[in-house]
Amino acid sequence: MPSSFKRLIHVGLLCVAVCSSPGSGQEISTITASVFIDGKQHEPLNHITFSGEPRLHNLVAQIPGSHQFYWPSARVCVPRLQKKLLLKRKALLVQLELIAGIYERQGANESLDQALKLKERISHWPLFATIQHGIEPDNLLGNARQNWALTNKYSHYTLALLSVPKYVTYVGLFNNAGRKPYRYKLLADALENTVSFTDGNLFEIDLQGRVIAITPANAWKIRQQPGSLFFRGIPQSELPSGFSDINNKAVELLRYWQPGKELNQTSSPCQV
Repeated sequence: MPSSFKRLIHVGLLCVAVCSSPGSGQEISTITASVFIDGKQHEPLNHITFSGEPRLHNLVAQIPGSHQFYWPSARVCVPRLQKKLLLKRKALLVQLELIAGIYERQGANESLDQALKLKERISHWPLFATIQHGIEPDNLLGNARQNWALTNKYSHYTLALLSVPKYVTYVGLFNNAGRKPYRYKLLADALENTVSFTDGNLFEIDLQGRVIAITPANAWKIRQQPGSLFFRGIPQSELPSGFSDINNKAVELLRYWQPGKELNQTSSPCQV
């Protein structure tokens, strides 16, 4: 599908009232849903109201032209989880600042520059704290675990969805960081002459949130996947004592990259 048709669907479900059922004395939760399609110059398509505890399939059924979208990219966010995710990023940035201080005291200027660059880039990542990675609309009714209830436990839900991606994105310390056209090729061919596969700092994160550590053993076996992120961190051998897991913490954040977002697009429809 041409990039001009790429869309972001933002579905906000807001528990707006708890009302009494006439004559029953029972309280009924009301959840409303709004559907937005990014890139179209129009008002929200409609406003949907659910009573009781609607399930995920009730929401999916309201999305027009759902066959146009790439459902493995679907993300469902709530503000409470988004807040926790942003706090994790803040903690990681503090650790990178500490690492930079160690490098500075050691006079390791190149490593210092890497730590500061990584810190600055992570601060702008477009994070989206999804409840799950991907939705299978055709299988929801037959799978109670996937077809979970939308309840007033969370005050607001946001669904982000894209058409089929035709790119990969390089993040972290890659010199050519940014979005690149997808090419059906081996990882080793895609990254050849740009990185070392022996530093223990290369990872692929696909649209389903799966993480693959790239090593000399698998770089010649794994092919790029459309929509994947490729992360280059600080070489493992250069990390100070006590900070050996810093790359893994960055990769965990990348599992929650908002699909379709490019570098430095930090705004998220999942408002805190």
